[in-house]
Amino acid sequence: MVSACCRAQDDVPQSQWAATPFTIDGKATEWKLPLQLYDDGTKLFFSFANDDQNVYLCFQAPDDMFQAKIMRAGMEVSLSNRGKNKVSITFPIGQTSAAEVP
Repeated sequence: MVSACCRAQDDVPQSQWAATPFTIDGKATEWKLPLQLYDDGTKLFFSFANDDQNVYLCFQAPDDMFQAKIMRAGMEVSLSNRGKNKVSITFPIGQTSAAEVP
């Protein structure tokens, strides 16, 4: 399983305000490219935005082989509000981590 971990810091860009809702279609056409953030540990480019009801996340893998690895192993992204109210999102939806498989 691949995990993405991002920590808010003063020099990290804040979430972009989404004036209109993003279309959830697996394409990054509505996002400003290149995506504004990069995680060395996972080698993923990513960005996030929000409106008054939703948080939108966009991730891009560096190549097809890495994307296939994510599709096979899955990926979990965790969000929290200063360490509180943690929520995790698993991709692909319904994916079970290797630790949970009997």
